[in-house]
Amino acid sequence: MRRIVRRLAATLLVCLSVSLCLLLLELGFRLGRWGSLRPPEERYHPRYHHRFKPHWTFTLDGRDEYRTVVTTNNLGLRGAPVPSQKPPGRRYLLMLGDSFTFGKGVRDDETFCALLQQRFDRQGEDVQVINGGVDSYSPLLHYLTLRDLYLPLAPDGVILWFDMGDYQDDLLYSRFVRSDAQGRPIVCDRTRLEGASWWDWAKERTALGHYLDRKLGHAFRKAQRVGWRTYFGNVLTGQRVKVEFEDVVSEWDIGHLNEDRYLIIRGRGFAQQMAPHIERTQQHLRRIRDLLAERRIPFAIALYPYGVQVGPTQWRTGRVGHGFWPERVYDDPFAFEVVEQFGRTEGIPVINPWPSFLAQRQRPLFFEYDGHLTAAGHRVVMTHLLADAAFQRLLADAGIAFGLVEHAGN
Repeated sequence: MRRIVRRLAATLLVCLSVSLCLLLLELGFRLGRWGSLRPPEERYHPRYHHRFKPHWTFTLDGRDEYRTVVTTNNLGLRGAPVPSQKPPGRRYLLMLGDSFTFGKGVRDDETFCALLQQRFDRQGEDVQVINGGVDSYSPLLHYLTLRDLYLPLAPDGVILWFDMGDYQDDLLYSRFVRSDAQGRPIVCDRTRLEGASWWDWAKERTALGHYLDRKLGHAFRKAQRVGWRTYFGNVLTGQRVKVEFEDVVSEWDIGHLNEDRYLIIRGRGFAQQMAPHIERTQQHLRRIRDLLAERRIPFAIALYPYGVQVGPTQWRTGRVGHGFWPERVYDDPFAFEVVEQFGRTEGIPVINPWPSFLAQRQRPLFFEYDGHLTAAGHRVVMTHLLADAAFQRLLADAGIAFGLVEHAGN
């Protein structure tokens, strides 16, 4: 009996010691922000996964590429405050999007939303461009926030800026969704992990787990792709392990959007693997269209390319870490064709500035490592909008009588 008691006591002591060590490590990681789940300007939201804090000023650092000060308004968005009661005669033009729309890396007045606002102001139009870009947002979260937060503002026109990485975001966020009887999302609460493993919980809820997944988990997945012998051989000899997705054919890679955010832009050879993910995201886009159609609010989808789709010197250094060849242009239009065909089928106008980016490919339109749009890239987007027929029709349908085309060269 005493032996059993001693063993139980020893086991309990070990468990308490391990728990204490893990607790101290977690506190250290949180205080040091080595494994922070979100930057301090973003916070957990029980309905929309995460949001920026309202009335918040913070600095975004991008290695040696940029250091920009960002200010959020009363909605936790970038830009001027948005009155909850729209002033008489004013029009709201809502731009939904992610960090590219938000303008990561550029100043408040350099985003394409701000540039368009400046053009409206110079022309004396009482139009407010609402920059609804939030880091890592996708059609699922756009649907929820549009339904709950933005429709009460009575926007006169809505453009959703679609990121080719939205397919992965919608896949990942789907784990946290609670839906109604008709399958429509109600909330996206990242504390919900039904059917997930304990490691999924640890990655999402702890800074230590998040850090280990980014470091050790990434190394583990890379080793599985290239082979353990190759991986450790390169590590022991001090060589960087690169994963070139075009040259890797294994069960681990094929169809794993969970691991490869850029799967769809690698070419139409991945069409079959992308099919269920495309359908998931398109269902969210249909819900957004239907919400707006009920209120007769004009809606369009807009696209933007990644640097690897524009030129060999765009996103030069950062692309390698994502398995893209240096100095190669990934110009298969498959990813754009999917969205444009969807727009034609569903009656949704699609704005595609890719040709405008190709025409300006000699300029640095994307940050070398970070990959987001530079100030020049945002100007390309705005200039394209000024001459885009679908954008002009949306403005007209929104009651915005503005001769953007004739003033595009100003």
